[in-house]
Amino acid sequence: MMFCTQLTDECLLPDDLQLDGKEEKVEEKDEKEEGEEGEGGEVEGEAEAIEAQYLRVLRASETAQKIRYKISVPMKPLQLKTLYIGGNLSMTEACIVFFVHRTPKLKTLSIPAILTVNDATVIKIAKACLRLQHLNVSLCGKVTSQGIIGLARRCRNLKFLDVGGCEGITDLALQSLRDNCPNLKNLDISKTTKITPIGILDLVDRCAMLTSLRVRARDEQSRHPAMLFEEIARMKPHIKVIKDY
Repeated sequence: MMFCTQLTDECLLPDDLQLDGKEEKVEEKDEKEEGEEGEGGEVEGEAEAIEAQYLRVLRASETAQKIRYKISVPMKPLQLKTLYIGGNLSMTEACIVFFVHRTPKLKTLSIPAILTVNDATVIKIAKACLRLQHLNVSLCGKVTSQGIIGLARRCRNLKFLDVGGCEGITDLALQSLRDNCPNLKNLDISKTTKITPIGILDLVDRCAMLTSLRVRARDEQSRHPAMLFEEIARMKPHIKVIKDY
């Protein structure tokens, strides 16, 4: 498979990239596929290979005195299910998409506090990783309801979503999660100010699988009255509500 993208000197080598190849207990179909993939050592080898390829691309860019080039990198898909890219504030969208397009079986993706991540990034991730169950885009300030709506419509098996600190998230995002993600169990909407109590209660009422909800606690700027937490406890006493101060 050939994948073309523009990689520049701005694309940082992911020194903090953590690739977790641990197997999860999955459905019978996935277990059969894993058996065909061979030993677990192949996953680790492929992870090393992608970093080696990426390093060679960066070196080529440096030798070209930081001039942009369109580079074709032939690589087979990785079998990774968990990918964490964190703490790299200047990581570009091209770099993230570069990895995501090579992990079609990805179930867990964590890309918190990356300034370049926006709605388009989230939608590209959703299109490439239909099996995604866990996504963390907390503190990605450019992510709004539009991106989450696109995510919910494609990744219907989503179980965990962290959009804490994404100020552009509104009730529209919650409505899309409610309508498209019946398996949603854990939602973090802390440090958001545009979500209303009505939107939260509607989500709580319609999401039967929800067990954990992190929301912004009441203060002088919050729109969440104290009675909101009492109402959630009355409606769904099994839901653990975490108040973020």
